[in-house]
Amino acid sequence: MRGSQPTFVGRAHELAQIHAAAGSAAGGQAQFVLVEGLPGVGKTSLLDEALKHCAD
Repeated sequence: MRGSQPTFVGRAHELAQIHAAAGSAAGGQAQFVLVEGLPGVGKTSLLDEALKHCAD
């Protein structure tokens, strides 16, 4: 399908950690999340996926 986004697969543990940090931040606790890795391993995709859920 043209223009559709690829399905995000995996990284459930990492997404859960980001969502937990976002929830704590929403509750007033300062949070810091560091995402690191080699080029091309999916750091940007991970954060894009997390942002979709955090925007809600």
